[in-house]
Amino acid sequence: MDSLDLSRVESTETATGDLTDELTCSVCLELFERPVILPCGHPFCRTCIDRVCGRKLYVSCPFCRTEFLRGGYTASLTLANLVKKVRGEFSVRSPVRNNKGLCKAHDEKLIFFCKDDGDLACIVCQDALKHCNHSFLLLQEAHDIYKDQLMATITPLSSAMQKFEDVESNYKKRIRHYKWDMNTKTSVSSMYGKLRKGLEALEVKMHNELHAQEETAQLGIHENLKEVKEHCFRIQETISASQTMLNEQEPLAFLKGIKSCLEKCYEEQTLRVPEVSGSQLAHRCPAEFKIWQQLKPSKLVPSRLTLDPESAYYRLVISEDRTTMQFGSTNRWLAVNPERFIKVPAVLGSEGYSSGRHYWVVDVGSAPAWIIGVAEESINRKDSVELLPKNGVWVLQLTRDNTYTALQTPARILPLTSRPQKIGVCVDFDAAVISFYCVKDMTHLHSFGFSTNSKLFAYFQLSAGAPRNKCELLTICH
Repeated sequence: MDSLDLSRVESTETATGDLTDELTCSVCLELFERPVILPCGHPFCRTCIDRVCGRKLYVSCPFCRTEFLRGGYTASLTLANLVKKVRGEFSVRSPVRNNKGLCKAHDEKLIFFCKDDGDLACIVCQDALKHCNHSFLLLQEAHDIYKDQLMATITPLSSAMQKFEDVESNYKKRIRHYKWDMNTKTSVSSMYGKLRKGLEALEVKMHNELHAQEETAQLGIHENLKEVKEHCFRIQETISASQTMLNEQEPLAFLKGIKSCLEKCYEEQTLRVPEVSGSQLAHRCPAEFKIWQQLKPSKLVPSRLTLDPESAYYRLVISEDRTTMQFGSTNRWLAVNPERFIKVPAVLGSEGYSSGRHYWVVDVGSAPAWIIGVAEESINRKDSVELLPKNGVWVLQLTRDNTYTALQTPARILPLTSRPQKIGVCVDFDAAVISFYCVKDMTHLHSFGFSTNSKLFAYFQLSAGAPRNKCELLTICH
C-alpha cells in the first residue's frame, strides 16, 4: 500500500472514529442497538435503558439524572441509520494489519496476564523490567479465576442493592405519610373548637409547631432519599458492568478491565446501608393527650398496663398490683420458664400489642439508671443482647452519669436540660412510630420508626450494676 493510499485510509479512520464516538451508548460503550431518545434528549440502546429502568416506575437518565416515566422514550430512526452506515464503512475499509492479540510493544502474541498490573503481557514482557517480580497467569487460567471472583461479587452487590431499595421505599412511604396524614391537625382543630375563644392563639401555635416539624422531617428525608438513590444507581451500574463482563467469552477482552471492575465491586460492597433515623420522623404525640395535659390534667388517662411477673428477672420484686419493679434485698429462687429474663434485670408488660395506638406513663422517680421502651415478643431472654432496633428493641436509657440516650445505630444523646420524673411511651402502629415524651409538659424526647410482624411489649430494665436502694424502682402510672 503506497503512502497516498495509507494517508487516505488514516483520514477515513479518523473521521469514522469521531462519528463512532457520537454513536456509542454511554451504558454499554458499544454502537447503539435499537437507539432511543429520552425526554432529556440523551440517546441510549433500548436494551440498556430498559435494564437500567428494571421494575421501577420512575427512573433517572444515567447521564444527566433527569427523572422520567418508565417507557417514556422514543425510537430514533436517524441514529439507527447512522449506525448502519458506520458499520458499513468498517466492513469496506481498506485492510490494515490487525494487531488484535499482539503486544503493542514487542509485536508478540499476548499469552499471559499480569496479576499485579491487571494487564495482558507477551513472553518478552514477562522478562521486562516493568514486570520485575510480578506474578503471571496463562490467559485461560486468569479468565477462569477472575470470572469466578466477579461472579462471587454480584450476589453481595445485589443484596446491598436490595437493602438500599428497601430504605428508599421506606423514605418514600414516610413522604406519602406526611402528605396524606392529617389526623393530628384534625384532632387539634376539633379539640380546640370545643373550648373558649381565648384558646385560639394556643391552637395556632400548635399548628405552626406541627407544620415546622413536618417540614424539617421531610427536608431531611428528601436529602437522605437522594443519597440512597445515588447509591442504588452506582450499584446498578456496577452490577450491569459486571454482568456484561461475565457474558464476555473471549479471555483477551474479559481480562482487560477485570481488575478495575473487581475493585469497583468491592468498593460498592463496603457501603453502609443507612437506617431510617427516628430523628427524621414526624412528631407523633397524640394531640388529645397534649391538649388535656395543658388544660385538664385529670382527664389524661394512660392505658392500664401491668407488669408480667413470669418474665421478671429473679432479683426483681414486682408489687402486688403489678405496677412497680425494684431490686429485692435477698436472692429469690424462681422457676426458670421460657418467658423469664436470665442475664439482665428486665421485665415485660403483661399485654402485647399488634395494632392501633397505645400510650403508658412510667414514673422513673430518682432512679439513677434505667432503660424503658418497647420490645418484640421474640426478644432473647436467656442472654444479653444489644438493645437496638435491628434486634427488635426500641428504648431510651439513663446512665449513672446522667446521660439520656436513644439506643440506635449510631446512638443519639438527648440534650435534656432537666431530669424528667415521668416518661410517656406511645406506640402508633398506623404511623409505624414509637415515641417518648416528658409527661410534665408533653415535650417530645425521641421517635423511632419500626417495621415488624411480631407483637410488641412494654420493656423495663434497671441497671444491673447499680447500688440497690429503695429509690431505685420504676412504676407504671394509672
